[in-house]
Amino acid sequence: MPIPQRLLLCTLLLATTIEGQRVRAVRHPAPPIRTQPEYTEGGYADAISVVQGGSLTLRIATSVKPFTVEIVDLAEDRVIKTIDGLTSAPQDCTGRHVIGCGWQATYTLDIPATWPSSHYAARFPTRFGTQNIFFVVRPATPAATSRTLLIASTHTYQAYNRFGGRNVYPSTSPERSTAVTYDRPFHDYNGLGRFPVWDEPFVKWMRSEGRTYEVATESELEDPATLMPYDLVIFNGHSEYWTRTARENLERYSASGRHIAIFGGNTMWWQIRLENQGRMMIVYKNAALDPERDPRLQTVNWFDEPVLDPENSIAGASFRYGGFVNTETALPRSVYTIAKSDHWALAGTGATRGDTFGGLAAGGEVDGVLFNCDAAGFPDAVDGSDATPHNYEILASVPATAGFGTIGLYTNSAGGVVFNAGTQDWARALTTDPIVRTITRNVLDRLSDGEAEVPRFVEAVTRTRDTFNCAKVRDALLPGWRGEEEGTRITSRCAREGPSGLELGDGPRVLMARNFAPRAGDALSNVDLRFDLDVSSVVRTADATVGLVTLQSRVKGVNTRRARVELQERSVRLALYAPDGVASVKSDWVALTPGWHTLQLRWSSPGEASLNVDNGTPRVLAHGAAGLTVNEVSIFYPAGSSADGHACIDDISVR
Repeated sequence: MPIPQRLLLCTLLLATTIEGQRVRAVRHPAPPIRTQPEYTEGGYADAISVVQGGSLTLRIATSVKPFTVEIVDLAEDRVIKTIDGLTSAPQDCTGRHVIGCGWQATYTLDIPATWPSSHYAARFPTRFGTQNIFFVVRPATPAATSRTLLIASTHTYQAYNRFGGRNVYPSTSPERSTAVTYDRPFHDYNGLGRFPVWDEPFVKWMRSEGRTYEVATESELEDPATLMPYDLVIFNGHSEYWTRTARENLERYSASGRHIAIFGGNTMWWQIRLENQGRMMIVYKNAALDPERDPRLQTVNWFDEPVLDPENSIAGASFRYGGFVNTETALPRSVYTIAKSDHWALAGTGATRGDTFGGLAAGGEVDGVLFNCDAAGFPDAVDGSDATPHNYEILASVPATAGFGTIGLYTNSAGGVVFNAGTQDWARALTTDPIVRTITRNVLDRLSDGEAEVPRFVEAVTRTRDTFNCAKVRDALLPGWRGEEEGTRITSRCAREGPSGLELGDGPRVLMARNFAPRAGDALSNVDLRFDLDVSSVVRTADATVGLVTLQSRVKGVNTRRARVELQERSVRLALYAPDGVASVKSDWVALTPGWHTLQLRWSSPGEASLNVDNGTPRVLAHGAAGLTVNEVSIFYPAGSSADGHACIDDISVR
């Protein structure tokens, strides 16, 4: 990249979103969709699910005349009904991925009250091979046969469905669709959607274990009565797309003391809206394009502006701090390392701390949390600044592209447990990995009995804390921080409170920030920032000043400085900024002797800012401005600032 472009990129970096640069899709006319023969044959129903004793209208387009439909219980691969002598004809659905195919009704299927709640398919021939209409049968009397409810991730099936021309991917492409309809066949897996990938291995294992369950789809989560009859609700595979109503209903269910088990990954990633009686999904993935004016309902990532309601506050973990793992075929595969072998979820595994497992389970997209590590490098305590509950217990972890995938759980104040395996591929390992299988059994056995758990109370002493004791996943990544981190290293020579610390210098510049108030309305008027600093090896010219650590406000991608610790050679001072972020006053310099020092920056609005070094005489700067809040801490260190050495930071926290 030419130098001028590089400078411009660096200048604009901190104006990106909390989680990094988000490419804004530009509204361009989508290119025309070419007619494809496979969009002329297939089938769909007028509902994705039907209650026992109800009926379902099948809409089938096929050139095979006459043809037979077989109704299959997918959990058992068993044909339970055959319908002969049907006729139809090809009907084009090209370009109708939003408005629906509009195909003629072929047959009305009456569902006997005796059919178990399960996943089903109507199977029939076309000139492109056998096709299916996927649907779910719901119980007429919820919880009559089981108090465990399994949710089929049908919104996510639909998001990936490109029948008719388009789906909602790639997420940043102007050619994707911002709305998709249920009134079309599933293109994937001959009309089964993603059922064979995510759901089939899990439900077949459940049946082989003799475990009972009932089934609903994500569409039923719109009804607050859907979940309440059950003691345990299970999300498996990949439940990525959620409405506000569905999420709030799940939160109420959990707050009532019921339990949630997530055997999936990248859970609750996008907010969506439903229209046309729930048959159309609205998925702009971009607040600037979304015509919805209520910021709580805009279709963006849950953690992102303007929604600012991180999904891990209910799910426990998030794809933000996990990422991708084992997406290539290369061996050996990354595996989970056990951190808490004495937990009830691992009882009977025979595993000890440090043992590994789950190479097949750790795959695709994994969810994680921000955490600090103990002296041995194992996950110790969650950070909480990502909205993960502070009593979330990490049982095992696997290195991923954005941090670590984690297996863990927490218990809310009502005794409701949320277990999160945090990986799309968990079900793939159920028949081959004994530890995966035993954990699953333990979770199902414990949580399906309806008993509330005793919450594990953890006092939240900090808003965020990084002790830099966890090994980097890769050279350019520190989980929880955004920005330019290529110039940082986690080294033992920068350790104070533990085995390692953050080393700055001797490389590219460092410009990174960490949010400690991720929810809307969480920004703070009073903050206590602390960190350990060693600048013994820094060699600089006397007039070069570095804005080392800053408290700032970040709103809609715009940063406004509030207070900063500045560094000049081996001295520090406090800079206090005016409401518009322009520096107004600065304290005198405090000289630092060789070795470690503890710095404390206190800031309040209205009031004052103060800098204290090693509990000495504070430097105080007063201001009278009210209503000024902060939600981020940033670290800056320019390239070439330590030609003959380096600077060290350890144990940075915000209280």
